[in-house]
Amino acid sequence: MSTVTSASETAKQPQSEPRKRGCLFSVKRGLKWFGIILVTLVLLGVVYQTIATELDKRAYAPRGQLYSVNGHPMHLLCMGEGSPAVILQAGAVAESLWWHRVQNQMAEHTQVCAFDRPGMGWSEPVEGPRDPLTINAELHTLLEQAGIPAPYVVVGHSFGSILTRVYAAQYSQEVAGIVLVDSQLVTPKHFASQNELDGYKTFYDVTQVLMDKPIRTCLILW
Repeated sequence: MSTVTSASETAKQPQSEPRKRGCLFSVKRGLKWFGIILVTLVLLGVVYQTIATELDKRAYAPRGQLYSVNGHPMHLLCMGEGSPAVILQAGAVAESLWWHRVQNQMAEHTQVCAFDRPGMGWSEPVEGPRDPLTINAELHTLLEQAGIPAPYVVVGHSFGSILTRVYAAQYSQEVAGIVLVDSQLVTPKHFASQNELDGYKTFYDVTQVLMDKPIRTCLILW
């Protein structure tokens, strides 16, 4: 004899519990939303920085002149007259404004030029290697474009003192003297071997990344 179960009896039977989701699912979902939020913040930061940069360019015109160096604008501000011209090389993440007081005082005696390396101040960033030889070649071209005749007295502050010493060795016939301000790391006149030179270049590249990238990232996110 078959048993018939009524609808009311069926409703009274306990329902199976939903399958519980483990901790791994929660972690994955949390990481997913964290990634989405992080990417959104970065994109907002990039948009904000791009707009702010364009507004700043309109509100604050370059103090000096822009010259095309390897197809990219580089900023150079020269004051005073006389020879030899003094070329001011700022520190690692500094720009030409860092020399404002010094440049104004020295301009009473001779020609003084301060510039912005690519990616700093009013000079546009560039792609490719950023080793001392490349950076100094850009400066050399910049001075040629601006018509600043040699000889030069090249002044370097902090990290810029490394570039100053390399510039003096690279263009020795054009340099009358160098001045090192708060110099910390210096390069030897000669490297004992190619391996020693490669080791120095690797150390330089790592130093650039450690000092430059986090600062740029913070500026974008800010």
